[in-house]
Amino acid sequence: MASLQTITSKNCHIVIVPYPGRGHINPMFTLCNQLISSSSSINLDISFTIVLTEEWVTLINPNDKPENACFATIPNVLPSEHIRGADNEGFLHAVYTKMEEHVERIVDALEAPPNVIIADTFLPWVVGVGTRRNIPVASFWPLLACLFPALHHYHLFVSNNHYPLDSLIGERGDERVDYIPGIGSTRLADLPLALHSYKKRMLDLMLDAMSYMPKAQFIILRTLDELERPAIDAMKTILPSTSIYPIGPAIILPKPENNQTSDHPCLDDEPDYIKWLNSQPEKSVLYVSLGSHLSPSMAQLEELALGLCESRVPFLFVGREETSFLKDICGDHKDGLIVPWCDQMKVLYHKSIGGFLNHAGLNSVLESAFAGVSMLTFPLSTDQPMYSKLVVEDWKIGMRLRDKIEKDVLIKREKVKELVIKFMDFESEEVKEMHKNSKEFKQVVWAAIAKDSTAEHYVGEFLSEISTKNATN
Repeated sequence: MASLQTITSKNCHIVIVPYPGRGHINPMFTLCNQLISSSSSINLDISFTIVLTEEWVTLINPNDKPENACFATIPNVLPSEHIRGADNEGFLHAVYTKMEEHVERIVDALEAPPNVIIADTFLPWVVGVGTRRNIPVASFWPLLACLFPALHHYHLFVSNNHYPLDSLIGERGDERVDYIPGIGSTRLADLPLALHSYKKRMLDLMLDAMSYMPKAQFIILRTLDELERPAIDAMKTILPSTSIYPIGPAIILPKPENNQTSDHPCLDDEPDYIKWLNSQPEKSVLYVSLGSHLSPSMAQLEELALGLCESRVPFLFVGREETSFLKDICGDHKDGLIVPWCDQMKVLYHKSIGGFLNHAGLNSVLESAFAGVSMLTFPLSTDQPMYSKLVVEDWKIGMRLRDKIEKDVLIKREKVKELVIKFMDFESEEVKEMHKNSKEFKQVVWAAIAKDSTAEHYVGEFLSEISTKNATN
């Protein structure tokens, strides 16, 4: 039986239904805070009911709970977060088929219908929940805009003999595709993994979820006009009858006045990794983190760790569950520090950080871009090759460590060593240009979310629209 904490409805009550995963829940929380922050300008008093599984409520840091929000819990009808990585497609299928009835009970138990339900696009059944109750639904697209036209035009890959991708990438990975509106010339190797034959089940589920987007009253994008205007325009062409709001990155950012990298005095209560960073020369450390969900194989992780050690570049490596394994591989290596977790934003804004080796996950890419830190990309999953392409080719603020995802193909330690040394060589003209671009790009993205920016106006328009909606009509 679902449990519900009752929240007193204020001027505007919003139900939030995030996809049950860290990379989806955190952006939804940030969206809530963003809506709260902007609501005062139109004299709107907002409250939220956030629907989570019982397990996820226990995983949330109480300090991360958005303002004016309460949690409504549904039973743990999904595989545990601790094992979901073993079968991501199976987890996605469970999300599609086992949550709906419990979320419906939450909505029906509310004292009054909400003004709007904001739900992750990959919970497509929420559109039906809203439609049956005459409640407007906003679909929160959790990816960058470029993924939408790439997947929507799946039929073009088929007609151009570019599907499935995995049969082509080995020999033709550098071949360019230029027929997808909104994404420009793109290598076959940089297209979504959902277009690989072994991901057909995931592709079908994603396309099914996307088919519900025209039935939503609003679409919220966690991107900016300044980052992806062609892709956003392509979405507006595909979805002409739905209001689309690119509201910004939906990541936690420092206050604008505190977003410059600065000295960090060594305080007794600071974690050991910050104290270690404080002892390192400026821009000397490579920060390494491959996300919170999927990991490379243990064999690949070993090659990555050994390559880092052999490079002699100082590194801070977030190992998560593999921390002990990585420490065993690296032994008493003096140039690196391996930790199970860190405050990523605090690390990225530290003066000793000279680059970020990451999996090209959306949160990491956006956080690094806003920090002005160049990236060495190692994509692992469905959307990450396209983000790697944006970083390297479009924004020109990074390099590739892994340039294509091929099953059972390892990036050997020799290549890791070579590229890490190249990436961290600040005397190189190529690296100087990349870091110059990163600093300039940082200024662009911060300006894009400043007061009176386009993103802020989109948020205001969305709030004005939903505040006039009467869910009881």
